[in-house]
Amino acid sequence: MAGLSDDQLKAIVDQELRSSIGYGVGKLANQRQRALVYYEGLAKLDLSPPEIEGRSTVVSTDVRNVIQSVLPVLMAKFSSGEDIVEAVAKRMDKEPGAKQVSDYMNHVFYEKCNGHKILETAILDTLISKVGIIKCWWDDRTEETRETYKGLDDFELAQLADDEEVEIVSHTSYVDEEDREQRQKAIEQLTQQLQGATQAAQQGDQNAAQAVQQMQQQIASINQTPPKMLHDVDCKRSKKGGKINLENIPPEEFRISRKARSIKDAPMVGHAVRRTVSELKSMGYKNVDAIGSDPSAQVYSGEAVERQVYDDEQPYYNDDQTSIDDSMRIVWVNEVYLRADRDGDGIAELLKVTKAGDTLLDVEVVDVAPFIDLHAITLPYRFFGMSLADMAMEPQRINTMILRSVLDNLSLQVNGRYFAVN
Repeated sequence: MAGLSDDQLKAIVDQELRSSIGYGVGKLANQRQRALVYYEGLAKLDLSPPEIEGRSTVVSTDVRNVIQSVLPVLMAKFSSGEDIVEAVAKRMDKEPGAKQVSDYMNHVFYEKCNGHKILETAILDTLISKVGIIKCWWDDRTEETRETYKGLDDFELAQLADDEEVEIVSHTSYVDEEDREQRQKAIEQLTQQLQGATQAAQQGDQNAAQAVQQMQQQIASINQTPPKMLHDVDCKRSKKGGKINLENIPPEEFRISRKARSIKDAPMVGHAVRRTVSELKSMGYKNVDAIGSDPSAQVYSGEAVERQVYDDEQPYYNDDQTSIDDSMRIVWVNEVYLRADRDGDGIAELLKVTKAGDTLLDVEVVDVAPFIDLHAITLPYRFFGMSLADMAMEPQRINTMILRSVLDNLSLQVNGRYFAVN
């Protein structure tokens, strides 16, 4: 049985993305946008006030009050202890090792990955937008840093040049002034001593004659020795390796098959993410300069707009602008995890397919999709359940209506209008 070609695999990826929950604008996106409006307490959507001058625009904040009262309790529950992760030993003699593994994992989570902030954001997404998604993966991209060294001697320069991670960009050599002054002082001292020894030798002192010869050789040796050089170097260090990385995924960037009940058993899960050309190169992808943006990956949903527009009147400004520096050009990338028979053995493997524009950047077999999901209120046989915002939005709408009615009535009573009828 023949395996899937690249064109067939791209067609499968496009089909799965188009039929996934979270793709484009739909009922789920509208629900989450509405939840954000209620959480922010804005007079928008079904909280919009009547288009009558002087009417109240106040909005009750029930959703925000409920979520903010629950959030500290949940954070205390999950992160109040020292150990958010615990490794359990299967044998008694493995307990010391399990304790060491637990300490290391907690250190990585809290210190290396800013775990407290990651957890807080995921819980907030869960309470507002039905699900919180955390992406966990081994990040092996190359990190480039610029380094400057001044006053290196020849040995230190040789060590730096032998470092495989270092590329020397500029190099300036100059004479070590301190060494030159020491050599000059040594020559002056030897010259003074030579004058005294020469006078003694002229008077027939054989020892002085030998000393004259030795001092002349020392002066000649100093003059013939090349001066000590120092070096100023600018270099670029490309640090290779890897690290565990945790990242919150905005709900509108997450894709999952409509058939899915969980990430583990889903036929397809994916992440539509913005990357710069520089990032793609640092991650090891080749031939990325000619990649165009993929319109199917762009996340211009209402909830994405709502999240940005609260304090930014131009939420798309950075996305729409083309950078003068092509390395900072933004490309939308679909990172998809799906089950497909790539090798033609008749058994579908879990593949990680990275696609940008119409180009397959990478296809590899993986063990699991690197996503962790948090849910507030689950519903049977469905991936997406309900959020705490869903439960509190109707009371907020009713309370807003009542509050506006009371304020409007009070305003009319205090600021009454009188008319005379002729």
